[in-house]
Amino acid sequence: MKQNILLLITATLLATFTYFYQEVGDKEKKHVKEIEGRVLDPEALGELIGFSLAHVDVAKQGGQYLVTNSGQFADERKIETFMQLLSGIKIKRKLKESEVLKLDKKEIFPSKEEVMTFIFSKAKVIFRLGKKLSFDRTFYMEVENGQKRDIVIAFDSSSLDGVYQKNEAHRAEHHYKRFRSLFYLNSNYFLDYRIFKSWMQSKWSLKTIELNNSRNKVFKVDLTAAQTSPPVPKRLKVNRSKMKELERQLASLEGKSFGPNISEEYSESAVATLKVESSKGIALLSLRQLKKDTSQHYIHSSLDNFFYKIDDKQRDLFLGHVQLFWKLNYLQENPEFLSLKFDTERRRVSISNEGGLFVAKSTTEGEVAKHLNIKKLIDLLRRPARYWVTGQEVESNYIKQFELDWGQGAFYLMIRRGELLVYDKVRHEGLVYTFNGSAPVGLVLGDYFL
Repeated sequence: MKQNILLLITATLLATFTYFYQEVGDKEKKHVKEIEGRVLDPEALGELIGFSLAHVDVAKQGGQYLVTNSGQFADERKIETFMQLLSGIKIKRKLKESEVLKLDKKEIFPSKEEVMTFIFSKAKVIFRLGKKLSFDRTFYMEVENGQKRDIVIAFDSSSLDGVYQKNEAHRAEHHYKRFRSLFYLNSNYFLDYRIFKSWMQSKWSLKTIELNNSRNKVFKVDLTAAQTSPPVPKRLKVNRSKMKELERQLASLEGKSFGPNISEEYSESAVATLKVESSKGIALLSLRQLKKDTSQHYIHSSLDNFFYKIDDKQRDLFLGHVQLFWKLNYLQENPEFLSLKFDTERRRVSISNEGGLFVAKSTTEGEVAKHLNIKKLIDLLRRPARYWVTGQEVESNYIKQFELDWGQGAFYLMIRRGELLVYDKVRHEGLVYTFNGSAPVGLVLGDYFL
């Protein structure tokens, strides 16, 4: 027994030793290898304070990066992507002084625009891009770090999607061209087009939205209480997943670019307005069109008074109606029974699940229920309708086919061209299902029973 315990302790110590001295050691070596030769090592340089390219300057003020020539917010996600691409640039070797003296610098560094200047909390770093070498993927670069200035042979170690011949891969220009393009990025790339960016400096949440558009009546969605105004009809339920989707779409609402910031260039009346209340305050967003081009849509935000160009998917957020946030189906699951009445003929079926199969049995002796047609009817009641209608006049626009009841009172199945209406005559309301061609369910007694 003691010998077994001793063997267990020895094995545990060996496993611990292997982990710390081999696995942890290998991870550390891998980390060192990854940062070895980097021209930008964040651990050595500290926090990024700002940078300058040929056509843009970005600087950090407080906790936010700004595009300095316009004073507008820069998008930290884009800065992170930019810096991530630069992290793949590594030094293969530094040229000796004797090699530098032999270089024609005007030939090696022909462009004055291909310069990047970075200000970090611990140092200032300047890159000057030189020509690519012809025999491999490396290129010349001058690196200035404080008082130290070197000319180096560098390369881009990061991956790159592309198709080129295998025998040319070692000297392909794809990496070099991508790196070179970074020197010419402008303010449009770095600007932050997120509508609620000013609320994103700390934790925030959406509370309510109120939408007013020309297509539908004004409605309100309370995201906190999961309620709508006007309220969901009594026989229906709130669609919480749609509310969550709205919350996600609004929180991430982002323009494609800035539009002209001159209100006179836009139509006088807004296509729609959206009032958004959050834990940070209230924002009023209006959907606008240019007078000269009504095909393009823009969001005007009260948070910064800018116009943001948007696409059709974002535009559609302003054109919705309250029924998008209701579950437009009377049945959530299969009922235990279904009662059908055709004129004076009433029939009833019990519904069950036997071995994973849908089973409908007629309660009338000697009569057989047509499983498939009854299942189609129940599937119709379970799936979302196209829209909800209300009013006593609705009934007069449809032709009654039969009455049905599954335990929530009597409903009528009614029809007109291309539409089925499941109508609650007591409440004068119902759900409309649209279809093409023939009706998706049976309409007469013989469709359901043998």
